[in-house]
Amino acid sequence: RLGVVAPTTREVLIAVGVALLLVPAVMLLEAGANLIGLGADADVESLTEQLIGPLFQTPLGILSIGLAAGIGEEIVFRGAMQPRFSLVLTALLFALLHSNYGITLSTGIVFLLGVVLGIIRSRFNTSTAMITHAVYNSTLALLASLAGQFLSNQ
Repeated sequence: RLGVVAPTTREVLIAVGVALLLVPAVMLLEAGANLIGLGADADVESLTEQLIGPLFQTPLGILSIGLAAGIGEEIVFRGAMQPRFSLVLTALLFALLHSNYGITLSTGIVFLLGVVLGIIRSRFNTSTAMITHAVYNSTLALLASLAGQFLSNQ
């Protein structure tokens, strides 16, 4: 029922490809939100940095960020909830979980991410959604780590 199965090579490739397409798409949407003053709250961003910032310092931390959310959230949202509730309601709950003390345009972007992950779950299985989510998060964490290193060397 959870849809956790051994993924095929095709499913792994699709998951990685979708994740690598989502990264620049979400980055562009976030940049646009910031340009028009609808980005994430600076206080929330600062708190998030304090809480998980140290994980961005090591390869194991970056991998942990990707795997923990990718596996855990996908089992709960796409595996357990989506079959009982609708894709849209599950994506909405996923976005609300990530709203971090306020509803912003970023919450809408996370909702869209939840819809994409839900479509992947519907068309393939939860395992493919897990891989997509894990690669997406790991890629963002790696880019954040590299950006932090670059900025600290300036």
